[in-house]
Amino acid sequence: MEVSHHVVSEAVPMRMEAAVIGRPLEVESRNLKEFAFDAKLLEQEWKQQTLLPLLWPCCMPVWPCTILMHFLCIRQNIDDKIKSMRVNLTDEQIEYEEGPYFTCLRHDACGKQGRVNKVIPYDRVQDVRLEEP
Repeated sequence: MEVSHHVVSEAVPMRMEAAVIGRPLEVESRNLKEFAFDAKLLEQEWKQQTLLPLLWPCCMPVWPCTILMHFLCIRQNIDDKIKSMRVNLTDEQIEYEEGPYFTCLRHDACGKQGRVNKVIPYDRVQDVRLEEP
């Protein structure tokens, strides 16, 4: 006695639809507030900090060059850096941006800081201290 097994395969159309789980990768965040730096305070502090090392007595032989460089280049570089700094608070993160600005002599061949972008999600912020004037 022979038993034959016949397998009948029918093409059953499978219907699969793409499902989106979570939120899309490119979410537009709302800009809540742009933080304003105290430009005068930053300018005063940074210009003092860059001038003090040049005034050491051991630098006396090169004072004419360093003082000239400080007043013609470094002070303008500091002004450019302060003008380029931006902090935006969005609904999901903190966005910091600065640059481009010169770092040494005011010529492209002598060094220039490129654009810097940093994004910090609020859940990564831990220790915050608020100082009011």
